[in-house]
Amino acid sequence: MKAEEVNNTVAGAVVDQPGRAIYDPNGAAAIIAFVVFGVFAVGLWTRYFRTRPRAKWTRCVCLGSTFMSIGFICRFSRRNGINAWSWLFETLLILLSPCLFLAQDYILISRLAVHLDAEDALVLPRRAIVVTYVLADVVTVLTQLAGTAMTITFGNLVPIGVKASTLVTAGLWVQFAFFTSFLIVYIVFWRRLGTNFELDQGGRLSSPIALMRMLGVSCFLLLIRSIYRVAEYTAGAGSTLGQSEVAFYILDSVMMALNVLGFLVVWPPSCLDKRPEVMAAHMLSLERR
Repeated sequence: MKAEEVNNTVAGAVVDQPGRAIYDPNGAAAIIAFVVFGVFAVGLWTRYFRTRPRAKWTRCVCLGSTFMSIGFICRFSRRNGINAWSWLFETLLILLSPCLFLAQDYILISRLAVHLDAEDALVLPRRAIVVTYVLADVVTVLTQLAGTAMTITFGNLVPIGVKASTLVTAGLWVQFAFFTSFLIVYIVFWRRLGTNFELDQGGRLSSPIALMRMLGVSCFLLLIRSIYRVAEYTAGAGSTLGQSEVAFYILDSVMMALNVLGFLVVWPPSCLDKRPEVMAAHMLSLERR
């Protein structure tokens, strides 16, 4: 199948209607994004393998950054209308990789609650949070994956192509709804816990409060990206938003790069994988209020 046959695609996809091109992705921008995410991935994997004991629960962000980097190579390869398989892998890697970042945030809040001995500050039991949100993440990934596969296979058949695009859009809406509810969980956790932490324990960038703040920034960046993706797919490939490569880089790629950078600077195991003696005193002070 040639790229010209693909319909109902967005974020730099090839056509909106048969024979009407949207745009070919900018090669230089794709290479820059590949290098940025590649460098971040190397940094994350380096920190991962140097961490003892190895924090396997941080692999989500490491893999996400790696897949994003590979996705931009696929984007670069189809800049002159190369066949639809380049678009397929680009879409899968760039559209779905942020789901790993979402999963990382879901896991992280549970780890924070355990470290701070503050599970009572969570709206739901920590295990329920991880299971519920990660499971929802998996379901939405499968939905978007199925829609993308249908688009690449049957995109030139208008009824099926439209349904495939609708399936992807539905998956994004469900993902957005669950993530919005997670934001409420995070905000309530933050307010219940309080903010009077000892910032100097282990350094400002290796303390629980730094990780809490980084998690908040990560949620904000993912929220912007989620709103953009929902709006983009809802408006359709022929919309101004769907045809804007600038919007794609600013509202998706830059947001995700900043998100990854946050984990690279504030490495979660450095903040959590220590005995929380100092934090025990803090929790005692909270109980006396």
